[in-house]
Amino acid sequence: MNNHRSYSFDTGRSFTEKLIGGLIFFIFLLVLFYVGFQIYKFLFYITPLFILIALILKPSVVWDHIKGIGRSFKINPLGGLFYLAMQLIGLPFVTAGLAFKAWAYRKFGQVSEKIYRGDEEQSYTPYEEVDLENITIKKERVAKKESLKEANQYDDLFV
Repeated sequence: MNNHRSYSFDTGRSFTEKLIGGLIFFIFLLVLFYVGFQIYKFLFYITPLFILIALILKPSVVWDHIKGIGRSFKINPLGGLFYLAMQLIGLPFVTAGLAFKAWAYRKFGQVSEKIYRGDEEQSYTPYEEVDLENITIKKERVAKKESLKEANQYDDLFV
């Protein structure tokens, strides 16, 4: 029996329909990139505001970031240059991230200080004594399970 299979990738649409669909997709991508660029430009203009917010909330975040860029230059000058270029290209997003990081450190840093601060000398951990009888009961239960495993009739079937 001779089976002959043929595959067709034809969608059944004419060339003009494909051309119009491709143009609509291309225009959609252009609009998407244009909107993205306008958002990037807007964020770029408010970058100084993000830096100012980060400096007001927690200045050490900005200085640590600058020190990190300097460290990358010390480790590998070419890698540091690449890292700096990426920081400059993504400057609006980096500064927004720094402002968010400064806000988070300010907001949640105080909470962590409250958690770790406490009277450690005066507090003891509460505890309960454990009955040894409960432990022996558990051992008896384990022994019963083992005896049931030994009395299993079906183990002989697979020998």
